[in-house]
Amino acid sequence: MVSKRAFGAAAQENLVCDGQRMKKLLGAALVWLDHNHEHVNRLNVFPVPDGDTGTNMLLTMREAYRRIEALDDTNVSRMCAALAAGALNGARGNSGTILSQLWEGFARDSAAKPNSTRRTSPTPARKRCGWRMRRSSRRRKARF
Repeated sequence: MVSKRAFGAAAQENLVCDGQRMKKLLGAALVWLDHNHEHVNRLNVFPVPDGDTGTNMLLTMREAYRRIEALDDTNVSRMCAALAAGALNGARGNSGTILSQLWEGFARDSAAKPNSTRRTSPTPARKRCGWRMRRSSRRRKARF
């Protein structure tokens, strides 16, 4: 893991994500998915290789991004909530529905925080999401 001290004051500034930075990040994700959805289609082999996972994710993300495209809000919670609503309303197929649930999780997590911006947390994602490892006799099992 890279230390914050390695980058000085600039590192602290880059750790803050407001609504507009989140929108830029989501725009970049949409561009990436637009360029790579065919590759994602080819990855889909289980349970049926229907080849539309990438396309469904792309259509879902396009609809979600349309919902936030004109927003000038700097509050990341409201930006995430609008994105989640757009993704849910525009979900295509199982992969689109799953993607909308991912954005719903982002929206719920950001709404639970009182600040209008989100600072990245040093807490591992598995701990923030409630994922815990439980020690059994010889191996670890994921407990959800």
